Amino acid sequence: MLGLGASLTFTLTFTSPHASVESVVANSPVPCPPVAFNRPDSTAKVLERIRSARPSRLFVIADGPRFGRGNDRENCRVVRKLVDDSVDWECEVTRLYSGTNMGCAARVASGLEALFDAVEEAIILEDDCVPDPTFFRFCPELLARYRDEPCDWRILGKQFLVVAKKP
Repeated sequence: MLGLGASLTFTLTFTSPHASVESVVANSPVPCPPVAFNRPDSTAKVLERIRSARPSRLFVIADGPRFGRGNDRENCRVVRKLVDDSVDWECEVTRLYSGTNMGCAARVASGLEALFDAVEEAIILEDDCVPDPTFFRFCPELLARYRDEPCDWRILGKQFLVVAKKP
């Protein structure tokens, strides 16, 4: 159970400052689990970025469709099919799918709980946040630097976009 004092690490083991992103991810046992729902277009972009890195282990956390909400059932089905179609390399895939809608907070919490019952480290990717390839280098570099710091429990990549106001 993830509690307030839970220590989660979003990371990837780094081997060499000169290693390619692909070789770092592919040679690591650390999974890159996307958290998905009903957005096939954005999920496809995230899966393509994961596919280019070719991790050896992949967990996919996905919520189920909301009752009576338009295309949720079909979009959730398409997202899950994208996972099956995108993984075309040697990879252990664990599908943490909910048959019913749990809601964002509950689905993410239960998915991460199941994930961290199985592994100690992971790079968590949301279905609407496409990481730059350098993100896979950013995570392990900072993990190596802060792994033994008792107050640090995550490494976060975020980009704040500035929207220009019309004159």
